[in-house]
Amino acid sequence: MRAIKLSLILLAFFCWNSAADAATFFCTTGTTCTVPADFPASGGSIDAIGPGGNGSNGVNATRAGGGGQGGGFGRITSPANVNPGDVLTIQIGTGGSTNATFLKDNLGTIIVQGDYGASAVTTATGATRTQTNIGTITHNGGNGGTGRSTASAGNGGGGGGGAAGPSGDGKNGGNGDAGGGGGGGADGGTAGTAGSGNTFGPGGNGPLGSGGGATSGAAGSNGGGGAGGQATSGNSVSGTGGAGTEYDASHGSGGGGGGGGASISSNGAANGGTPGNYGGGGGGAGGGNTGTSGLASTGKNGLIAFVYTPSGTSPKSLLMQSVP
Repeated sequence: MRAIKLSLILLAFFCWNSAADAATFFCTTGTTCTVPADFPASGGSIDAIGPGGNGSNGVNATRAGGGGQGGGFGRITSPANVNPGDVLTIQIGTGGSTNATFLKDNLGTIIVQGDYGASAVTTATGATRTQTNIGTITHNGGNGGTGRSTASAGNGGGGGGGAAGPSGDGKNGGNGDAGGGGGGGADGGTAGTAGSGNTFGPGGNGPLGSGGGATSGAAGSNGGGGAGGQATSGNSVSGTGGAGTEYDASHGSGGGGGGGGASISSNGAANGGTPGNYGGGGGGAGGGNTGTSGLASTGKNGLIAFVYTPSGTSPKSLLMQSVP
């Protein structure tokens, strides 16, 4: 019996020492953020995810839209000049803007930054730029896929790029053909697949190795990219990028939106797929033949996350139990 009780105590100790005790605190709006009261002097991290870029609209019988670039990522671990209760200056980049997401320490220095993803603006070319991410660990957002440009035809849009995250770069969106390209997976996932003929491209998987939209216009999950839209004589639909879940069920790096499928008749082409929170790039819109062209999707906003084991947590109460 004594051995069994000792084993239970040791099991409780190891459970205490597990990731279950990790805490997260998010800053999603505003210009200041208060450091959590239990943020430790060492071992804690602060992450920044940049905003995703917008896709671009399609133009009838001319071209489809390009996908937006995913937001970049920075992480700093055991930051100096960051104390519990400090009110620090932040910037949360808005999707489609040229504003990075960053946090300054109590001396006014930017110590972590996730840079913004470029927007495709008014061309079929997928958006890309060199990002300036700041931190102990940095990763880049995925590039937007390029939409097809064929005169006197319907055209498929490029998929949006996935946002970068703690595990790796965001991945590129797939290029459009007549079918739209798949959105790129987030945070070290996989790239979206290009459309081929009238067939859509599936979305790339997220950081868990799954989650990409697999059927025409299907949404991604867990940071996977949305599927592109099928070229059709009806009204095509493009897939929404999956919200990231690295921190909890609703916070993480987002997958890119799927590219809109072409209209091959007088019906409207698909809009670009909405990207996932946070930092996913918007899908490019499909281009109509004789019908209405689609509208592009806006990139998602950035995020700041404090990730840490609360200071003052101790297993001593477990070890002080008597073992008769």
